[in-house]
Amino acid sequence: MEEIFSGRGLTLLIQIKDHARGIESTDKSFPAAIREMIKTANAIPSLLLRDREECCAGLTEYLMSISARNGLDVNLQQVVKVLQGRVEKWRGPR
Repeated sequence: MEEIFSGRGLTLLIQIKDHARGIESTDKSFPAAIREMIKTANAIPSLLLRDREECCAGLTEYLMSISARNGLDVNLQQVVKVLQGRVEKWRGPR
């Protein structure tokens, strides 16, 4: 997918979300998945504005769903909140 649709917001969004696919928020491997999501999300500022907006909108929605999960560790909640702030900053003015 990256070969055909590289540099697209939706492609990057899928790559970010794939790190946590199928992992419950209470699973021991979830913190590592969040860490990998953050690493991948750091590419958002390099996207064109239109693609950045698309990626940030989808990621914001996804992060809100993670925050709403029952049993999410308090520290992970804070990490997700910080990432949400970064995503909003990367999204820019609307």
